[in-house]
Amino acid sequence: MTLCGPAPRHCPRPGPGALAAGRFARVSRAEFAAAGVARISLGSALARLTHRAIRDAGLAMFGAGDFTPLGEGMAGSEVDRLLG
Repeated sequence: MTLCGPAPRHCPRPGPGALAAGRFARVSRAEFAAAGVARISLGSALARLTHRAIRDAGLAMFGAGDFTPLGEGMAGSEVDRLLG
C-alpha cells in the first residue's frame, strides 16, 4: 500500500511516523499500520477542529442569533470523567 498517490513530495518520510492532518486525514489507523507507520502525529489538526466548532457556534449566535449549537456540547459529567 502507498499513501503517496501522484505527489511523492507530500509522502510521509520512511520511518516510524506520519502526519495525519490535511491530505492524510481520510487515511484510517489500519491503513497507516498496513503501510508500516508505527506512530501517527496529529500536529495541530485536533486543535483546528476545536477552533472550527467555536467559530461555527459564534457565527450562529452572533450572526443569526441562533443559540442551538450550545446544546451540542459534551455533558459536564463526561468532561469531568475525562479529566479524572
